[in-house]
Amino acid sequence: MRNQPDPLHHMSIMYEKSLLRAVRLKRYDHPNAMSLQPVPYTVHTVSNVMLDSVDDNTYVVNSRFIVLEYRRDITRTYGGAYVHTLESSDAGFKIRMKKVELVNCDGVLDSIQVYL
Repeated sequence: MRNQPDPLHHMSIMYEKSLLRAVRLKRYDHPNAMSLQPVPYTVHTVSNVMLDSVDDNTYVVNSRFIVLEYRRDITRTYGGAYVHTLESSDAGFKIRMKKVELVNCDGVLDSIQVYL
């Protein structure tokens, strides 16, 4: 859904919390994950990085991206916008939330095998 206000009350292509993300990452590295064989090769380009707002130690950053994926002789291109909510600490910045809005989010999508 384009311009989705929140993932809890609106349909998302993917919505993960930390536990599901940890399971996915563990599966991604497992040699028996046949759906990930061969491993996809990707190139990520991020541009137009803009600071949207600052509130105490929280920063909202908007940017645009293009991801090129090559796997099983097929090349896929994904593009869209990122919104990152970052928290500043003594150790540096940590990502509190990342939202990805695909340009073709209301179109038919193949299985997405890469992290956008």
